[in-house]
Amino acid sequence: MTFQPYNISVAIVNKSGFVPVMDNCNSWMVTNTGADIVEVNGMILYPGTVGTNLGDSKTIGGNQNEVYKGNIIVAFRTLVAPALEIVQKTLV
Repeated sequence: MTFQPYNISVAIVNKSGFVPVMDNCNSWMVTNTGADIVEVNGMILYPGTVGTNLGDSKTIGGNQNEVYKGNIIVAFRTLVAPALEIVQKTLV
């Protein structure tokens, strides 16, 4: 059995715009950790309920040896308390 080595990169984003995609990115996950509604590539992520700091999350996964070549575009609806965690899995 052969295993594909990988690494992960975690970033917290607090403003709208493009997020750089890591080289050899196989998959990525976003979690709304703030109090604002945020759109990521057109997907809406709602904030968590009062008393929690984890809102909606989405995962864009790749199959074996696939590399994501798209963009990650973040758009916060308001700027009350924007926070989005982005985890990228890269093939090594």
